[in-house]
Amino acid sequence: MSTNTEQEMLDCFLKLAQSEKEAVLQLLKTFIRSKEQSEILNMEQFNADSKREELKVEVVRYAAKNNTQKIPETYW
Repeated sequence: MSTNTEQEMLDCFLKLAQSEKEAVLQLLKTFIRSKEQSEILNMEQFNADSKREELKVEVVRYAAKNNTQKIPETYW
């Protein structure tokens, strides 16, 4: 965030009443938690996708090593 934006946010925040400051603070905390949760879910999905791709590679290696049947295109 730029220094100008930070200063503007601070100026606005200081003009609020105490109860308004608490409400804005709670809103910001909720926003940050939501963002963090979204990032965690995105990472979990990435890990699951990566694991699935690794398993596909292992199946191909096994099939190639053991000269088993051709892997159907629908697998990919």
